[in-house]
Amino acid sequence: MELELSDFCGMKSIDVVGLAYGYKKIISTGFDAARLESFKAVFKKYGFLFEILDSAHDYRSRNFTCIISEKSAHIRAAVAAYRANRFDLVGALLGYPPCCVKHYYAVVRRRSVADEFVRRCCGNSGKYYWPINNILDFDGRLCGSKAAGLDFSGVPHSSLIAHNPCSYDCKASLKIARLNFLNLRKNILNQGTGNGYSILAKPVLYADDYNFAILDGRSGPGGAVYGGTACVLGFEGIRGKIGAGDSVTVRGQTLTISLRGKSILRRSFPKAPLILPFDRYAVPGF
Repeated sequence: MELELSDFCGMKSIDVVGLAYGYKKIISTGFDAARLESFKAVFKKYGFLFEILDSAHDYRSRNFTCIISEKSAHIRAAVAAYRANRFDLVGALLGYPPCCVKHYYAVVRRRSVADEFVRRCCGNSGKYYWPINNILDFDGRLCGSKAAGLDFSGVPHSSLIAHNPCSYDCKASLKIARLNFLNLRKNILNQGTGNGYSILAKPVLYADDYNFAILDGRSGPGGAVYGGTACVLGFEGIRGKIGAGDSVTVRGQTLTISLRGKSILRRSFPKAPLILPFDRYAVPGF
């Protein structure tokens, strides 16, 4: 049966294509009771099976954590792994590369800050491959009391992978990103819905996981030119200036927003802001 992503409105599209096209054995996601009821017919349509984790093992107390798969054996394996706190096994069933799962838990054990992945990747290379756009995959990135108080209900999830990459050029993560991008594009074109994932080709002004802006423009050395914003999270007090500008430059810890060549904002941050060139044209050979 041809996949119709519109059937799965409310679920992450990369999870759906990952399960439908085979690199994922399961999807693990949270539903409220009403939403789960509405999805039962969708799961039946595509031959997907599902099981709800019991409350004692409900992942992150999400309520109604649902394990979805095409095979009952994979669901049984996932439930057993959750009950045993074997998140390495859960990661494997979710299709995450072993190298990334191993590195992620090493970082968690060190209690590293939430932006460690992005800053380490950029600092080691001076560039950041756009396919590993994990900025918007909030479930896997943010933790602690500050994250619990944030409302992401109006922010689109547009990561091409659902895990934290172990390095900026992790070959396994890039392979997944390419596969997801091609499958998403194929389904979007087949269904005539336009390029709904164009947000993946936009540069990001990044201060930390709680303060970033996706820019409608193109990145360049040390900055970006843009004609508006696709999304702004945080940046309290300067959101308006970011939206009003048409170019941004970063020099060390100082961010400058300009309009028609004239500076309209200059602000210093505790850590140097980054311009993440997620636009695919910034990465030769992709």
